[in-house]
Amino acid sequence: MKKIHVLDRFQAAKFVPPENCGLVRIFSSDRLENLTYPPINFDNYASVCQYTFDDITPADLRAMTKDGEDISGFVLFSEVLARKIIADFRTAMLDLTVLVVHCKNGKNRSPSLAAGLNHVFNLRIPDEAYIDAGYHEPNMHVYETLVATARRDGMRFKAKWLGE
Repeated sequence: MKKIHVLDRFQAAKFVPPENCGLVRIFSSDRLENLTYPPINFDNYASVCQYTFDDITPADLRAMTKDGEDISGFVLFSEVLARKIIADFRTAMLDLTVLVVHCKNGKNRSPSLAAGLNHVFNLRIPDEAYIDAGYHEPNMHVYETLVATARRDGMRFKAKWLGE
């Protein structure tokens, strides 16, 4: 892999994928929002993986519960999902040249997942090449869960992103 693009849903819909490019789409649960993502032509992608999880953390859920909010229906990023993403990436995307990762705003979940995959699979792409510190606000729960799950499952790598 030579390049990672972290995009929002509108940028992803307009993106013209180069040869040997994969796409990871991150959707939110219906509980958090019910919005339409622009259509994307998958024909030009070598591989497409789609996942659903919300831009929330365990602390967010605890705060909502404390405030008496109903938290049913939210999808928290989990070890189960991390293992699926790692397995899918290993199977369908590891040999790609370019990876596009997008979520609703391209601001929280996508940079976290992109960095996690970059580090877990030792892709050696500088984080600054796809993370804009002035714009992105990574969901560290996503990143930390992906990295911790990979380590628990015996993967060896060095993660040095955002203070790790």
